[in-house]
Amino acid sequence: MNTSPTSSWFYAENQERKGPVAFTTLQSLLSQGLPASSLVWTCLLYTSPSPRDRG
Repeated sequence: MNTSPTSSWFYAENQERKGPVAFTTLQSLLSQGLPASSLVWTCLLYTSPSPRDRG
């Protein structure tokens, strides 16, 4: 889990995506009752060609 102050987090509220918010803001929302199940996980997948793909 990236807890860096510069990381961006998203969450859903009333089925609407909110964010990006800083991790500290997210911590505050969770302490105020935002369910952890409302977190929206995103992932950027980057793959570079392997040597076998270069021919």
